[in-house]
Amino acid sequence: MKKTLKIFSVFLGVCCSLLFLCLIGTRIYLDTNHARHLFQKTINQSIPGTISWAGHKFSLLEGKATFKDVLLKGPKDNHLIKLDTIQFQIYWTDLTADRLTFKNIVLEKPIILLSIHEDGSINLVQALYQPETKPETSSQDNGIPFNIA
Repeated sequence: MKKTLKIFSVFLGVCCSLLFLCLIGTRIYLDTNHARHLFQKTINQSIPGTISWAGHKFSLLEGKATFKDVLLKGPKDNHLIKLDTIQFQIYWTDLTADRLTFKNIVLEKPIILLSIHEDGSINLVQALYQPETKPETSSQDNGIPFNIA
């Protein structure tokens, strides 16, 4: 019984140590330039415009993120938003419900250049959202969508 308890205690200690080292490694990685470039690439692939920042800092325990020298450009490479610093806090509990909720958003020295085009669209919206494309519908009925042999 004592031997089993000792093995279990050592196993539990090793698991806790590995978890602690993974958290420390994640914390260190999140503050690297490689992580910054990866985040920017991922975001810029999902929006028509481009966003960049010079530096960032994450606090995993508080759920707080800070970005320095943020610049949002439109699809035509025009400057739309420039911030010296943006800081916000994320509710971790909402992430489990696939929802991103921010708390305490702080913008320092924001410069926002909004314009409305002749068609009524706003340049900021064009930089962040892809235009809706409607799928082509054919009037020809092809029947069953797979071949039966």
